[in-house]
Amino acid sequence: MDSSYLLGITTFAYLLATALYIGLFLFRSAKLGKAATVTTWLALLVNTAGIGLRWVESHQMGIGYAPLSNMYESLVFFAWAIAAFYLFL
Repeated sequence: MDSSYLLGITTFAYLLATALYIGLFLFRSAKLGKAATVTTWLALLVNTAGIGLRWVESHQMGIGYAPLSNMYESLVFFAWAIAAFYLFL
C-alpha cells in the first residue's frame, strides 16, 4: 500500500462526510450528524496515515523531505488542517 492509495481513499471519505453533512442540513437527523462526524474522524486518520507514509516514502527514495514541497502535498496538508481544525472546534 502506498500513500497515493491512502490519499485516494481520503478523498472519497471526505466526500462521503460532506454528503452526510448535507443530509444533516436537509433532514435534521441526529444519526446523520454522528455518522458524518465519525466519517470525518476516520478520514482525518487515513489522511494522517497518508501524509506520514508519503514522508516515509520520500526518505526511502533518498530525498527525505516533509511532504509540503509541491502544490499537491500542500493541498493534502491543507485538507488535513481544515478537518483537524473543524473537529477541534
